[in-house]
Amino acid sequence: MEDVMEKCSKGKAFFGGDHIGLVNITFGSFLRWLSVIESMNGRKVLVGAKTPALVKWAEKFASDPNVKVLLSETEKLMEFAMVLQVKWKAAAAAPSDGIHFQSSKFMVSAYTDEFQMVYTVVVFVLEKHYA
Repeated sequence: MEDVMEKCSKGKAFFGGDHIGLVNITFGSFLRWLSVIESMNGRKVLVGAKTPALVKWAEKFASDPNVKVLLSETEKLMEFAMVLQVKWKAAAAAPSDGIHFQSSKFMVSAYTDEFQMVYTVVVFVLEKHYA
């Protein structure tokens, strides 16, 4: 994503230029979830040494007044993620008729697939639009 950001922003603040657009909103909607992942795993996802353009973009995007009021609080998402984690662990540990365990695996898989799909679409749109 770092190379896509550099290529598409052409040194500007956002994907596609000086203003927040669809790609910024789409990718930016995951910022708080990235914070949750970082907190839960004790590792940074966006690291300034590896992805300086993305880190700068994330800070600029999240600090925009119009965005700031809409982004979920990381603490609330963390609480929600912990509730889900407990439910998934309980479902995985419980004797299974096959249906409930499969639905829990599907939920985990669906979130992973959703993130991968959004990432793929964002990269595709950026590469086609800014090639």
